[in-house]
Amino acid sequence: MTNIRKNMSWSCLNTKEDLFELFTGHVDHDVIEMVIESRNNDLLLAYRDLIEITNISDPDPNLHLLSAEEKNQSAAVANSNTPNVNLERLSTTETPISKIIYLVSKHFKVVVLMRGCQGSGKSYQATNILNLCYTNVKHDDFIFSADKFFFNKSNGKYKYSRDKLNDAHNWVFQKFQKAIELEVTPVIIDNTNCEAWEMENYVKVAVNNGYWIEIVEPSTEWAWDATELTKKNTHSVSYDSIISALRRYEHNITVDSLLARFKLKYNKKNQPPIVSNMFKKYPLCEENLIDQRDVGSKTQIEIIDDFKDLCITKKQKKKKKKKKKKKK
Repeated sequence: MTNIRKNMSWSCLNTKEDLFELFTGHVDHDVIEMVIESRNNDLLLAYRDLIEITNISDPDPNLHLLSAEEKNQSAAVANSNTPNVNLERLSTTETPISKIIYLVSKHFKVVVLMRGCQGSGKSYQATNILNLCYTNVKHDDFIFSADKFFFNKSNGKYKYSRDKLNDAHNWVFQKFQKAIELEVTPVIIDNTNCEAWEMENYVKVAVNNGYWIEIVEPSTEWAWDATELTKKNTHSVSYDSIISALRRYEHNITVDSLLARFKLKYNKKNQPPIVSNMFKKYPLCEENLIDQRDVGSKTQIEIIDDFKDLCITKKQKKKKKKKKKKKK
C-alpha cells in the first residue's frame, strides 16, 4: 500500500488543486473531477472517497468518523439480512455514485437508473461509473441504452426512427432482463427516464430479484439549458424535442418514491444488498478495490407474488415449465 505525503492532513484550508496533487498517479484526473462533482465540491468528502477507492493509506483516519446525525441516518438502512456491510457507506449522506462503487466492490447486485435529457452528459457519466468499478470489460455487458438500437453495426452510423422507438425500448428491456438473469452488477439503464413510468418495469424487476437500486442524475452545469443541450447532444436531437423533454422531466424522484408509487416492497429474503454469483467473472478496478474480507454469502431470493411474471431466475423458469406440463 502506497503512502501519500505524511505531512499532509486534510483541512478546510486545502484546495481542489491539493486533491489533484495528492491523487495524480493513483487515479485519472477525470475520476478525481467526477468524485468532486458527485460530492457537490465538498472537498473533504471527495478526499475521503478518493482515499478509499484508491486504497491509499489515510494520513488522518479521524476524517472517516461520521457525526451522530449521519450514524442515525445510516441506521435506517440496517437490516437483519445484510451480510457484513458497512452501513455508514450506504447512508443517506452518501452520494449515489459513492454507494454504487462501494456495493460493486463488495460484489453486490446493483441496478443504476440514469436520468437526464440528451446532451446532459448522462452517457459519459454512466461510462465513468463502470470504469470506476472494473477494468477491461465490455461496456455493452453492463450499460443498456435505447440509442444503441439505432446504431447500424455494419457501418457504425446512427439512424433514429421515431416509428421504432417502442421497439428500441423493448430491446433494452430484454437486454436488461438477460443481465439480471446472469446477475450482472452493476446493470446501468442509460435512458432519459424523464418520467417515473419509464422506470417502472426496471424497478419491478430489480426489486423482485434482490437488486439494490440507485438513481443518478446529471451534474453538468448545462443539464437544464435547452440551448446547450441541443449543441452538445451527439444525435442531432432538435431544440423543440429537448424543450419537450425538459418540460416532462419529473424532479425530486427518489428510489423510495418510486417504490411507493408502484406499490413495491422487498421481501425479507430478497432484501438487498445481495451478493452476485457473477462476481468472479469480471476484474474489479484495482484502484478502487476495497477490502474484500467482509463479503457475505449470497442470500436466497423470495419472489413477490404480484410480479412473478417479471422474475428472471432460472428456478422460476423451471417451475413455469413444470406447471405447463401438468396442465397438458
